Amino acid sequence: MNVVEIEGETLSPEEYNDTQGWVVAHERRKKAKDKRNAEPATNAGGASMEASRRLKDFLHRRPVPKDSQLPEDDYKVVIRPEGGLDLTRQSLALIRDCVLRAAKLQPDITGEDTLRINMRQNIMIMSTPSLANAMEYSNIKEIMINDKSYATVAYVTALENTSKGVIHGIPKYDNQEDIEKSLVNQKKPTILHA
Repeated sequence: MNVVEIEGETLSPEEYNDTQGWVVAHERRKKAKDKRNAEPATNAGGASMEASRRLKDFLHRRPVPKDSQLPEDDYKVVIRPEGGLDLTRQSLALIRDCVLRAAKLQPDITGEDTLRINMRQNIMIMSTPSLANAMEYSNIKEIMINDKSYATVAYVTALENTSKGVIHGIPKYDNQEDIEKSLVNQKKPTILHA
């Protein structure tokens, strides 16, 4: 028998069980679902009640699973289209081909590159381990999709687990070395660039 000691009130072995909370939660969910399915539509308003229940179930559906994370060490280039290009109406394969064409890169050297579309923000994210490819992607100024040209803004994002910002109130006589020395302390032991 495992003994777990924590500060607080004493619990009996029956009260303490690692899975008890989840088991109870699953049982309650199952009972509620069975109860909803067992309720027949008894009156004329039953059809509308059934429709409202279906609508409620539709609105509370589980979200679509997220894509796997992009490799942490890759360069990520954000490409933001302008001029009314709606990425949700285009296929991923078409967008990838157009991005490669705009970057003037051949498919054989972009085998490790990954394209992601952020539908909510209407942006493309190209992840690549190659600095040369990242520079080509970041130089894209326009993209041709379905024989129509769209202006784009492209930039390489900051590395994972880093932050960037603007430092205000720096004296004019401070140089870059002075600024970097003033930023390093025990909480922030490394500065990549300032």
